[in-house]
Amino acid sequence: MDLNETIRNMKGLLSKLIHEDIELRVLPCQGALFVMADSIQIEQVLMNMAANATDAMPDGGVFSIETGTFETAKGPRENPDFVSDRYAVIS
Repeated sequence: MDLNETIRNMKGLLSKLIHEDIELRVLPCQGALFVMADSIQIEQVLMNMAANATDAMPDGGVFSIETGTFETAKGPRENPDFVSDRYAVIS
């Protein structure tokens, strides 16, 4: 699944879950961000984040959802057969 697309598709619903005085900002990384995940579970996590944001900001604020990547890399001394891994990040 494309994580960025899922978040963009959820933006309308998420904006309805938060209070009017909370601004929703969606900041996806450039391009597609393909992950092996269950889209329903990702959507549930996003809805929980929106509910928590509403509880945490009773006087309003900004609720930002940003995506990106994180890559692990170890030098050849530690493990010459190690292949770096790339992870998707939602913050």
